[in-house]
Amino acid sequence: MATRNIVPRADGEGNIGTALKNWLKGWFVSIFVSGNITDGTHSKTIEVISDHIDSTSNPHSVTKAQVGLTNVTDNAQLKENISSYDEKVTPADNDYLLLEDSEETGTPVKKVKKSALGSGATLTRATFTNANLSSGILTITHSKGLSTPYTVMVVIFDNNNKQIIPDEITGATNTVAIDLSSYGTLSGTWGYGYIA
Repeated sequence: MATRNIVPRADGEGNIGTALKNWLKGWFVSIFVSGNITDGTHSKTIEVISDHIDSTSNPHSVTKAQVGLTNVTDNAQLKENISSYDEKVTPADNDYLLLEDSEETGTPVKKVKKSALGSGATLTRATFTNANLSSGILTITHSKGLSTPYTVMVVIFDNNNKQIIPDEITGATNTVAIDLSSYGTLSGTWGYGYIA
């Protein structure tokens, strides 16, 4: 025979235990509450409790120090997808460019003033198509006569005007080879810009 429900004589009447005489433990599959949950001092509805649990607006006012982020600044951080940035075609001498320092392991991202690139550093732009590639490699020829490590700053934009990251960029004295193999056969007209 199934266990009978224990019900009060009237709705909203009776208690299981009292403030002075508590049950030690209870095991339930589900508890249905039509009113508030209370400990005698604090009283909240299930809806309020659920909203608090689901909230993503920091309801406890947790600070960055409390979660070990004291050294993180409140400044805007760099976006991972650099294609979302606006392009500045002609940088001014006082503009800063960001670069990743291959010789630095502690703080690899550095800034360099455009004027520090010297008067010989100029921005060159051009377009290309798949026909300009040889085995997925775009080779740009310049006359800078660079010496090792053949530093050249290159940006590539696809036919949807989105900046893309090449597979590899290899510098040489008067050329720079840009590996686009992973992009397969290129559609439409792409563009590049480089500073050397």
